[in-house]
Amino acid sequence: MSESIEWVCDAERFAAIRDDWERLADLERTPFVRHAWLASWWAAFGNGRLRICALWEDGELAALFPLHATPSGLAGLTNEHTPLFRPLARGRRQLERVIDEVLDQPYDLRVEALPADHLALEVLTERCATRGRRLLVVLQHTSPIAETADYASRLSSKTARELGRLRRKMEREHRAELSLLRRPPELEPELQLGFEVEASGWKGRRGTAILSSPRTDLFYRLIARAFHDADRLRLSTIRLDGQVAAFDLCLLDNGRMYGVKFGYDEQFRHLAPGLVLQHGEIERCCELGLDAFELLGDDEEYKRRFSTAKRPHYSLRAYTGGPVSLARYGYRRGVWPILRRTYRSLPAKARNLRPRARIVR
Repeated sequence: MSESIEWVCDAERFAAIRDDWERLADLERTPFVRHAWLASWWAAFGNGRLRICALWEDGELAALFPLHATPSGLAGLTNEHTPLFRPLARGRRQLERVIDEVLDQPYDLRVEALPADHLALEVLTERCATRGRRLLVVLQHTSPIAETADYASRLSSKTARELGRLRRKMEREHRAELSLLRRPPELEPELQLGFEVEASGWKGRRGTAILSSPRTDLFYRLIARAFHDADRLRLSTIRLDGQVAAFDLCLLDNGRMYGVKFGYDEQFRHLAPGLVLQHGEIERCCELGLDAFELLGDDEEYKRRFSTAKRPHYSLRAYTGGPVSLARYGYRRGVWPILRRTYRSLPAKARNLRPRARIVR
């Protein structure tokens, strides 16, 4: 078997290996390591130089660690819009090989949104220890999951009654139309309406809505177009008297539905259209025979009404041990936790915006 390591450092080469990347991503069973997701992220948020570590075996792509160069070292292609991230590999040996290659570089490493249920977190931790790297692993967010197996029986009777009451009230007071997890016939107009609804409430006021930033707007339009072309995009809406009251942008991948971006019109708050929509989406997943609806983001109270499982995600930082690296390590280990606790103790008005590390769906 012939084996070689390639460092992909420009957008042209990144685009050229798309088909090989997708064959490898098919094994990972999540949309967030697909070429379309990461290429869209780089086009919208990329700054500096790509540093994607690729392992080839007998001419086939066997492992990938999608990184880029930052002033403080190497970092995954992630930000607050990334629900989940990890290296890709055909097996443990290939995963170890590509991680070893990355850790052999004389740079600090930062990887966010690593899922606890994937081998990558374990291997990264082990390989950092064998190289004597100082390591910080911190819980970043925990995402709820609504598994479809026996969902109806696992939903609390109180929640089921409340959702039924709200649905009936909605239909009595308005001409209500629910469109659940469908492939949009006209993508751009539906995206615009959905993004406007998402920006109409607290996300717009806090500056976290899609339309609040040209880069964020570009990112979600790029992933919507790319996943629509691959027949993996699904949109859900509730319309009341013809007006969009709730919207959800979802991705379908390997028998699971992922709710990526969600919003509702606050003038209909008394009808809880967001809750009604998400309950309808999960029921639709049951009808379609899908395994789960992934609620993504943080473990918020409204999501707990539907969730049957959770997935923790971790932030990992590995330091090389040089003077500057040690200073960064000391700051992150000693100073940053104090600043974070102080920030969280402030009144909500004083905080104004949520921390950037928070994943907002």
